[in-house]
Amino acid sequence: MKVLLPCAVCFHENGWPDMSLSILNLNDEGYYTIVCQNGHQTNTIIWQPKYELLFELGMNAIADGYLREGVTAFASSLERFRETCFRFILHLADVDHSFVDESWKRNFVRWSERQYGGFHAVWLVTIKGAPKTITPKQTELRNKVVHQGYIPTLAETKSYGEAAAHEIEENFRTLVATYGSKVDEFLRHEFSGRAMMKNVDISTLSIPTIIGTRLQSQNSIEFDDWIEKIRKDRVIFDWPKP
Repeated sequence: MKVLLPCAVCFHENGWPDMSLSILNLNDEGYYTIVCQNGHQTNTIIWQPKYELLFELGMNAIADGYLREGVTAFASSLERFRETCFRFILHLADVDHSFVDESWKRNFVRWSERQYGGFHAVWLVTIKGAPKTITPKQTELRNKVVHQGYIPTLAETKSYGEAAAHEIEENFRTLVATYGSKVDEFLRHEFSGRAMMKNVDISTLSIPTIIGTRLQSQNSIEFDDWIEKIRKDRVIFDWPKP
C-alpha cells in the first residue's frame, strides 16, 4: 500500500503543497522522512490509528486480488481496534499506562482469544452492555485463512471485511456517544507521544480511508465503490510498482 506525502515546507512557503508528491510504502511506525524536489527535508507522522490503516491495507489487498491478505489485514485491524478500546477504557479508569503496557505484553499480545476476552470484559463493565462483534462463522473463516491456509473467495473476503468494519464503526460510535471528546483526546495523546519520541520537528497528515470516511459521513460508502476509488487513484497518481 502506498501513501502520498506532500512537502510541509513548500506548503508553508507557498500556501499550497508542491504538486510533486512523494509516494512511499506504508510502514509500521507511520513515520516518514522525505526530501521534496526543492530539497526540503521533512518528517511526517500519519495521524490515524493503526487499526484504520490496517483496514485500508486490506482494501488495497482486495483491489490487487490478494484475498487471503485482505482477510488477514481485516483481522489484524479488528484486533488492534479492540486493543485501542481496552487501553482507552483502562485510561479512563486511571490505570497507569506502564501497567497496561506490561499486562498487555505478558498476558494478551500473543493470544487473540485473550485479547477478545479482555476487550469484551472491560466493555461490559463500563458500557453496561455487550459490544458489537463479528459472528462465530466469520471468526471461523478468519481462523481457516490464518491457520489452515484457506484461500477465500472474493465474496467471503468482502463479507468478512464488511463485518469487521461494522464492529469497528458501531463500537467507535458507542464510545463517542458515551465519552464524547475524551475518545479523540486519548487518540491524540497517543499520536503526540509517538511524535515527541522522535525529538524532531514533525508535520502530521491524514490519508483517505474507508473507515475514517464512513465514521465522518452519514452515508455508508460501499466496499465496491471504495475499491474502485483505490484503482482509479493508482492511475491518476501513476503509482510506482512495489
